[in-house]
Amino acid sequence: MSSEAIHHGEWRAGWTLVLAAGLGCGAGTIHFHSVGVMIVPLEQAMGWSRSEISGGMLIASLSVGIVTFLAGAVADRIGARRVAITGLTLYALALIGIGFSGPTLLSWYAAWSFLALVQGMATAVIFAVAVVSRFSKHRGLALGITLSGSGLVITTVPPFALWLTETWGWSAAYFGLAALIYLVPLPFVFAFFRDAHDLARSTAVQKSAAAFEDARAAKKGLSIRVALTGRHAWRLAFSFLVLAIGVATFLVHLQPMLIGSGMSAKTAAYIASVVGPSLIVGRLITGAVLDRLRTPIVAGIVAVFPALCCLLMLNFNGSVYVAIVMAIMLGVATGSEGDVLSYIVAEYMGEKNYGALFSVIGGIVGLGFGVAPYIAGLIYDIFGSYTLMLNVNLFAALLASGILFTLPKPPEYA
Repeated sequence: MSSEAIHHGEWRAGWTLVLAAGLGCGAGTIHFHSVGVMIVPLEQAMGWSRSEISGGMLIASLSVGIVTFLAGAVADRIGARRVAITGLTLYALALIGIGFSGPTLLSWYAAWSFLALVQGMATAVIFAVAVVSRFSKHRGLALGITLSGSGLVITTVPPFALWLTETWGWSAAYFGLAALIYLVPLPFVFAFFRDAHDLARSTAVQKSAAAFEDARAAKKGLSIRVALTGRHAWRLAFSFLVLAIGVATFLVHLQPMLIGSGMSAKTAAYIASVVGPSLIVGRLITGAVLDRLRTPIVAGIVAVFPALCCLLMLNFNGSVYVAIVMAIMLGVATGSEGDVLSYIVAEYMGEKNYGALFSVIGGIVGLGFGVAPYIAGLIYDIFGSYTLMLNVNLFAALLASGILFTLPKPPEYA
């Protein structure tokens, strides 16, 4: 089948995949986007400090990279469907475990340790593997829509978790979030989530599989060893690690920052929910732009947004309107960063070992997402403010922007 025919049929044959991947991708971020709501209630109920609470995220980030690498490598070989279904099932169980933790801090850390062991099978890496395998011409937009699932989570989960917490307590909030996974994304993933490997195995969709078989068999790209001994992988890893630290600081601590400025918890939660729609818009626009402009230019521009968020917070005067602008910029930065990362790995390293290589870089970036909230909480515990963290993040984001702007032209895989 011609390349033009494959491109023409990408959306017609793959829109249900993108829908399921988006819901699954969003579900795998629930723990991260709900913990900000839980910080103050946990402080009050358990007497733990913010750094101790954020330590759960740190534990998860320390091991999730290894699990994600293994899961990504398996998805490259056998397909992403079975990995994703198993991952979401166990991930929801991990949220239930977090809900049962307490009153000891050790039980909180133990629950997060289990989440770290299973979360790698439900990360964006697994869902991106499927999208990359079935989209070429419209890959940027397809990845943008897929990764926008986390925007849906940011929009809906904080108010939902806050309502559950205020009504039944923080434990019930985690139970409710686990139930949400079993009721919505998991059925969609089970019904529609199939990558090129899965299509090739399914006689029921044999005709559709044939349309993509040539592209699947012709995957090109670097071996894992060559990619990880080259400069591109580590420049990307460092740049996006730095960005992740800046973004994660805000995603987890934005609500405590706003509450500390005098806002009510409810107002802070609703302002934080603005991040979600902004994330979706940012990812859709960035995905479409990536299909048209040079990736380093897009990446360099995206890296500026976390710096602007830091500037606004450093000069924050308690204005609700300024907080909304900051939340919008944070959403755009969060959405665009994930979109660019998933796209740029395929562009610079090829599709052959995309799952494994994206897992390595994504695992390093995930470490930043876990470490940053802990460090921010520790700085707050020591100094009583987030000023030092914001200043460091401001400089780091500008440094990352410069690195990304100067990336060379990506190689062409013949």
